[in-house]
Amino acid sequence: MVNFCLSNEEKALLKSLIGKKLINFRHDPLDKLGKETVYGRIELFFNDSIVLLDYGYKPYPLFGNEDDDHQMFLVKIIDNIFPLSPNKTKRILIVPQEDENPFSSYMPKKGPTLYEKIKDKLEKEGFEVTIFESLMDKAKKLPPNEAMGIIMNVYNNKTPIKDLTSNYDLVIQFAHFDSHNTVQRISWKLSKGTADIPWYVYELPVIFVSLCSPFHLFDVPQVKTYINCYDKKEDTIDSLIEKMMGRSKFKGVSPVDAFCNNLDCRY
Repeated sequence: MVNFCLSNEEKALLKSLIGKKLINFRHDPLDKLGKETVYGRIELFFNDSIVLLDYGYKPYPLFGNEDDDHQMFLVKIIDNIFPLSPNKTKRILIVPQEDENPFSSYMPKKGPTLYEKIKDKLEKEGFEVTIFESLMDKAKKLPPNEAMGIIMNVYNNKTPIKDLTSNYDLVIQFAHFDSHNTVQRISWKLSKGTADIPWYVYELPVIFVSLCSPFHLFDVPQVKTYINCYDKKEDTIDSLIEKMMGRSKFKGVSPVDAFCNNLDCRY
């Protein structure tokens, strides 16, 4: 059972809806109620029973930006990259790191991806943003015979360092590895010497952002700036950008050892 703390106002609302004492949630409450506006119906777990609460269509914000503002943790920074500014790092390369839901290829695509949304938000701040596409992602879009050609030559497709330094001023890597696998370690794409792996931290500033597991620094100890965000909700991304731009401070305190008891992660 997961105990979940609500404000007195929120408890009063829920008690008035169900007419009984609030006990515990049996599911991850941040998934059930999240930091989103709740409309019309809440599904809660009381002991072994599922209770559906209908209370009309008026939105009631149970959680909001304040939670995102206080949970985000700047684990490591040794290069003084913040605040970001188009005057200093105009050209940004976004590098997604994530596992793929095995059912995603069967689902219809709905709107822009997470990284396209991040790109749009950063462009509104005045940056020029490119989203990196790995060789494996490119291969998925090709006919089988052409895709096999890319795979067979994967080690011949290294990225020259000048291709990065000549075209970009900053790289932001976003990692999201959730419960589709039994572990949440970073699973690197099948490539060698491309921008997937941040081997270029001494040639370009690199910000690494974890959107799920707080332990990814163990896999990228070489990065000089590392942030734990814990989720990828839009409020979280907005708060992250506010902090990177210097308009808000990082206030979070890590509930775990984000350095993974590894001295290499600290330097």
